[in-house]
Amino acid sequence: MYLLMSELTITKVCRHIKNYFERDSIEGDLVISQGTLSCGDRLPEGCYYRILGSLHNDGVHLHPAQGLTDESFSGSVRIMAPPEDFLSLVLEIEEYEASKNGSAEGFVSESFGGYSYKKATSGGRPLGWRQIFKSRLDDFRKI
Repeated sequence: MYLLMSELTITKVCRHIKNYFERDSIEGDLVISQGTLSCGDRLPEGCYYRILGSLHNDGVHLHPAQGLTDESFSGSVRIMAPPEDFLSLVLEIEEYEASKNGSAEGFVSESFGGYSYKKATSGGRPLGWRQIFKSRLDDFRKI
């Protein structure tokens, strides 16, 4: 099963926990032409991989990637093997972030018509995904 989530979200979460679940690496001069990675035939369909050393495409992608910017670069493609429970957690984080879209994050409580709501805070500021999902992310964190 492949969970579809934003490549930006998984890149952000992997960077935060300092773990990209890297299993193998392809190094050298690489080319992205017509949105296709030159070493793409060496990647299993549906696998996550991380591009390093690119001017336009650094980050985590799902093979076959959509929307890569054409370029030639000297760098690496790191094949990843993130566990399903991690991917499910990233999807939850993405859904949490999407649920905040358009909300007034600066407010920690509100009330109207007999209803009141208070957000969890730290130092009077609303908690972000890093704090809310910290205990679950710690299981995957590299030091």
